Amino acid sequence: MLCDILTMMEHSDKHLGEISYCYLGDARNNMGNSLMVTGCKLGMDVRLCAPKALWPDDDLVKTCRKSPPRPAPA
Repeated sequence: MLCDILTMMEHSDKHLGEISYCYLGDARNNMGNSLMVTGCKLGMDVRLCAPKALWPDDDLVKTCRKSPPRPAPA
């Protein structure tokens, strides 16, 4: 996930907390879960787009929503 985040930072002038991204695909697999967890821990706006049958586990989503947002640099 670090490579994905570094690529986003490389192509954006925004701070991490101002970057939004969307993952399209099987959101219940390791890639969808990892992008969601990493983005939430870094205070990013994360969107997952998938049919309801491919949504991530509800417990993981609740855990990610409880992650304290990373403060934006001053």
